[in-house]
Amino acid sequence: MATIVKRGPRWRAQVRRTDHSTLSKTFAVRADAAAWARDVEAKIDKGQAVDPGRRITFAEVATAYRNQLLASKGLGRSKAQALAVGAAAPDRTENSRVH
Repeated sequence: MATIVKRGPRWRAQVRRTDHSTLSKTFAVRADAAAWARDVEAKIDKGQAVDPGRRITFAEVATAYRNQLLASKGLGRSKAQALAVGAAAPDRTENSRVH
């Protein structure tokens, strides 16, 4: 069963199932949140793939930012070093991912 909660002016639908990661999404209208939750639950029940969205690590964001700066205007030594250290740091937990 999905949980639908008002968060400020928006509605958050959250679907939790055993053996599946928790999925949530926010909506402006409660009816849209309920429809999304029903759709996700139906897909899980049928065994269909449920796309949780793109998940990227901080290292991937830092690398993309570094590459963009290199392509546009270049990097100074201090910024290049800071980005290299940040990108090299290992992800210690699943919670270190940017959602």
